[in-house]
Amino acid sequence: MWKKYQKQNKQSRQIKLAFLALGFLLLLLLVAKLFSVFSSLFQPFNSAIDSSKKYSWDGSSSINVLIYGPRISLINLHPQNKNMTILHISDDVFMELPKGYGSWKVGSIYDLGQEEKPQIGSNLLKLSISKLVGLPIDGLIIQKDLSQPSVEDLVGGWRKNPFNRLTFLRSISTDLTPIELYKFIKSSSSVRPDQITSLNLAQSNITRSQLLPDSSRVLGVDTIKLDTFIRDNISDPTLSEEDLTLAIFNATPHPGLAQQAQRIMTNLGMNVIILANTEKVLEKSLVLSKEDKLRETVTFKKSAQFFAPSCIKKTCISNDSKIDSSRAQITIVLGEDFYNLWYSK
Repeated sequence: MWKKYQKQNKQSRQIKLAFLALGFLLLLLLVAKLFSVFSSLFQPFNSAIDSSKKYSWDGSSSINVLIYGPRISLINLHPQNKNMTILHISDDVFMELPKGYGSWKVGSIYDLGQEEKPQIGSNLLKLSISKLVGLPIDGLIIQKDLSQPSVEDLVGGWRKNPFNRLTFLRSISTDLTPIELYKFIKSSSSVRPDQITSLNLAQSNITRSQLLPDSSRVLGVDTIKLDTFIRDNISDPTLSEEDLTLAIFNATPHPGLAQQAQRIMTNLGMNVIILANTEKVLEKSLVLSKEDKLRETVTFKKSAQFFAPSCIKKTCISNDSKIDSSRAQITIVLGEDFYNLWYSK
């Protein structure tokens, strides 16, 4: 009788241990699932798009989002000021592409990149439009349904009927995270129609018809006029209000990089006062500040996002007396990674 009781007691303990082990395993699976769901909020909404972005939009500063659909449009959104500028870029705009691809029509860029292995259509398109307009591109949205309305009507639809936002989400691929996408659509929906400025490059004096040697017609772009439009309509007023001074040092043997970076920073609304070269060659770009408190400014964060995301979380140092003695409040040091971004395949 005693042996039978011991045997039953042992079996009971084994069953309890088995249930405890099973419960613990289920708990681990639940935690892993919750962690996966939470992590996905900070990953691109659609993994089909190749993404090299190393920062997240905070939802309060300005953002430049490229829409690739029936036509190519660049949306610049200022959430705090509740205004938006939409730049429509004709497929016939002819430009020299980055990374040594030569000159092509804008409408051919994505397909050109998709022919590469691995496919780089998304990144090549973003980089090319960034070069064209002289601005960072913070996100790309690809519309799968080519019957989608114009960007202006799309934004108007979000404002009038929230269900249109769900329809839109089902028909896109994007490198924006779910959180970024939610903030972008929500902020765009709050912009009144009279606070939206639209420009079609093909119908402006910024472009001009050109005849190529093969007798085909394309649209050339007057960069000076385009930059003037961007600085008047797209530059971030927060950056102008901070009015911090910037220095840009080229720490590579490749000429012209500082001028290229200057155009981007000036179009954003920043005040570049120094362009110079360094004797030391750096592999990685740096963004430095004269004082620690300047690291909290939009100017520093925007600069670091584009040139050196690693300098956002940790303080970068230069170990170069010429750079350290710069009188500018924010210093951008261009390394080989900046050259490779634009010129290396």
